[in-house]
Amino acid sequence: MGKLVFKNIRKYIFKTGDKSLNKLFRDEVNTNSKNYFTLENLAEGNYFYKYFPLGNAIKCLNDNTMAFVEPSRWNDAYERLFYEADYSLVSSEYQTHPLVYATCATYVKYNEPAWGIYSGDDKICVQFEIDRPRLRYEIIKSLDNGDSVYEGVVQYATKRRIQRLGKKKNITKNGNEINNKDYDLFISNNGIPFGIANYLNLLLLKRQDFHHEQESRFFIVKKEDVDNQTEKAKEDTYEVSDSTGRRSYVTHGKVKILNNIQWIKVLKSITINAEEKHYAYKLLRDTVNQMIDREIGDPTEKAKLKAKLEPVSYLVYGKTPDKITIEK
Repeated sequence: MGKLVFKNIRKYIFKTGDKSLNKLFRDEVNTNSKNYFTLENLAEGNYFYKYFPLGNAIKCLNDNTMAFVEPSRWNDAYERLFYEADYSLVSSEYQTHPLVYATCATYVKYNEPAWGIYSGDDKICVQFEIDRPRLRYEIIKSLDNGDSVYEGVVQYATKRRIQRLGKKKNITKNGNEINNKDYDLFISNNGIPFGIANYLNLLLLKRQDFHHEQESRFFIVKKEDVDNQTEKAKEDTYEVSDSTGRRSYVTHGKVKILNNIQWIKVLKSITINAEEKHYAYKLLRDTVNQMIDREIGDPTEKAKLKAKLEPVSYLVYGKTPDKITIEK
């Protein structure tokens, strides 16, 4: 496992080869009092890869939306620890640990686990290959005035290390107390008062088991939630039973939907783990074509985009192998 570091917050300087896009981004920041921050340097590369169950991908393309969720909805309890932690002993101001909304993407063209983790009940998963600068513009464009977005690369640590991070002292095998270097790094941070940078650094920690994901996270902090000290969800899930006695769990936590995300300008490619003859492939292809027909008027441009964004069929395990007969 690599060394954990504290990532300072920096104002993001948007700079691409597209001067008109650069101006649009600056206008959102300067005219509408929006902010885009990064936590230290971002991962290198031009593209993100984001995975969806089929239904979520269809909804994004149909409605031009993107969902951010409160971290209390994250599946892994170790990821939720610092969102639900009690910070009252290190900070009396609620602004240092506000309600946030988050989404994630990977910055490597990905391996097998994602296709299973992000598939729905039908086992279908869709991968969006996303232009990074354009996505950043679409996100800040869709924020409400005065809101902020933060982007950072996830760091990975063991379960034990994550669980003990809030303690000032560690106990050695000999029973001696020693300073907890992780506490010094993430909480006290050389005596600097606990603030938003500490809080978001903690929300960028994830179990070492997920290191293969190579994840970046985006956090939205709404101005109204900071000003009004809006409370976060206090519970993760509660159990319910239907009339048949089957048990299920309902997740607490808010969802923030960004509208007006122009996926047609963000997407480089779309991949689905289904054959071209499968209903899911046809549904996705038809949805993409409808999006293009809806947003593009020029017939030549339409044809180019339909060819570019025609879903790619990717069978994670390849075709079903022939049955093996073990020879004597």
